[in-house]
Amino acid sequence: MTLIAAFKAFEVPIIFGDILISQTGDVKPHIKLPTLPDSTVEDLMPSEWMRTVTHLRRKVCIINKHFAVAWAGNLLGAKYVIKKMRSEFHDGLIDRKNLNQFFNNLETLGTETNCIVIGWIIEKSNMYSFKWESQSKYLMFSSDPYFSGSGKNDFFTKHVEHIKTIQNQRFKSKIGYAVREAIMIACEMIGSELLFGDNLLELYGGGFEFVYLEKGKFRQLNDIVFLFWTVTNFDSNTISFSLDPLILEYRYSNDYLLINSLRQSASYKSGNLSLNSEFYVIPPVYFEREEINFNLTRTNSSHPKYYANFFFLEISDKYHIRSSLVIDGKNDLMQLVRKNGVFEQIKLTEKFAPLIHEYFRSVVQNNIYNKDL
Repeated sequence: MTLIAAFKAFEVPIIFGDILISQTGDVKPHIKLPTLPDSTVEDLMPSEWMRTVTHLRRKVCIINKHFAVAWAGNLLGAKYVIKKMRSEFHDGLIDRKNLNQFFNNLETLGTETNCIVIGWIIEKSNMYSFKWESQSKYLMFSSDPYFSGSGKNDFFTKHVEHIKTIQNQRFKSKIGYAVREAIMIACEMIGSELLFGDNLLELYGGGFEFVYLEKGKFRQLNDIVFLFWTVTNFDSNTISFSLDPLILEYRYSNDYLLINSLRQSASYKSGNLSLNSEFYVIPPVYFEREEINFNLTRTNSSHPKYYANFFFLEISDKYHIRSSLVIDGKNDLMQLVRKNGVFEQIKLTEKFAPLIHEYFRSVVQNNIYNKDL
């Protein structure tokens, strides 16, 4: 199933989506997920459910520089629609009239291949969100957010009130604020999946990504490192935390999402982390999986664009804090060390702990708690 969302943050259109695809019927082994060990997926989605995680696919698609979408529903139906869109609108010309005509001329999908498409179009200087359902063939335009998929209600509960607050706020550096906001949402959702796996009970997750509008063009953000921390002690004077045994690197190549999932082993070598790496190639719906040159798994970049840090602090049996902090790649707090293009370790400077302590003081003072229900 799915979670997709089309919304604005600080006046910037954003399209957000997960990468998980499952199917009902014959029980098969689940495919591996970047976020969780195999045994955890089996525990969360037992065979009695008769539902198997079968694919990882990008659901967020840039059709052209003025037009981006996300899809939910049947994989084959979505593949047909998105490929037709890419063929029809490859030249960058898009408005409400020709999008409506496109959907009216589209062949009717069978009940087994129904899908939903949401997204944003840029028509002259105006921005319009839309939602189309293949079953009803109904097309809606708005400037309001659209959400769809099995994770819709979960996303609505956790994030929509905040999104409504920030969607039209104006800042001089609104792109930077919007991108950070989208990263934080992705970071919190990945962190919650890692800790609790509760989103998998709603049949969405595996990873999250987004595209955003900058200077009149939809873009995908390349090179993010997700780090997950457990705060073991916190009071007004001190803070202690440890890095959880998972680090995720996100990059893109030719419309493929590349996820490097690094799990820390129990051993250390020469003071450095010993890491086991699993590389995931996530194609968009309009591509079949292709072999990727191994060199694409490596990068010469000495630092990512952003570090997305997820922190978990248990307050009591009923209350805990889940919070995310995004740090620019070029900073004096933390550094990612690569050797021959491969991740080797994270180095923290002496400034990192005081900054996290001050950050948590602010979080606690503002009573930003997440309650286990």
